[in-house]
Amino acid sequence: MAYTNLEVNLDTLRKKTIYMYAKEQVLTEVPITTERPELVVFECYFRCPQFYNSKLEYYRDGIALYFVKLKNGRIDHQVVTSRFLVDEPVYKEEIGKRGMFSYSPSIPVLDFYAIKTERDGKEKNCLVDTLPSKVRFDFDNLFPDSVKRISWGKYKQQLKKVYSSEVYKLNQDGLSYLDFLSGRWSRQMVINYKDMNKVFDQWEEIYVTKVYFARQEELKRLIKDAGDRKENIGLYLERYEIPPISEYIKERLVNMKVHRP
Repeated sequence: MAYTNLEVNLDTLRKKTIYMYAKEQVLTEVPITTERPELVVFECYFRCPQFYNSKLEYYRDGIALYFVKLKNGRIDHQVVTSRFLVDEPVYKEEIGKRGMFSYSPSIPVLDFYAIKTERDGKEKNCLVDTLPSKVRFDFDNLFPDSVKRISWGKYKQQLKKVYSSEVYKLNQDGLSYLDFLSGRWSRQMVINYKDMNKVFDQWEEIYVTKVYFARQEELKRLIKDAGDRKENIGLYLERYEIPPISEYIKERLVNMKVHRP
């Protein structure tokens, strides 16, 4: 295979040397690396509105890096830049009604429910949108019309809704971390204490703007690079075509103040 074909007469083979000529072959390029990637890195925009008794109280959004360890699936994150706003009249109203039972939105944590659910073989809801080639997985962590209750004396907390939704690129070979596009998690809590009644509605959204492989020792450099080139959050939204927020929230953001809990 490594030489060009040569035809000779049997008579010429007697006590003579036959010289073969090498045959050149061009092979497909094969990349060779000395180390395997250890992490999948996501650059994401996140936002977390919270409503107190149907009034927008907090609004938190920003840019974060998420790191998924390929060996065990453990997930960490680092916030690059963020803003935390509060509607002061609503906040004062809420604090005035026994603020020790207050809540505030936190940074969203990725869990990749769809990937875990597929691995565990559990039942899931799946909606396929063929136009943009995306697939959405939906989960209701509580049974329909059920309530999870916690009680300590006269203090009662009810978790009424816990909902998760994840969107992935449609992949016929099975979903992986690299296919993740966005996620949304929402919950509703009701707190009763003596004559007090509070209803908290929260949701968290994440939109992936970039995803790539990395190694553990690169994390510090990645975080620093992301911090050095962090952009105004408003410009970030326009650049990556992230779905707009509702007009109700947009109108109230103008008058909200920076919150430092």
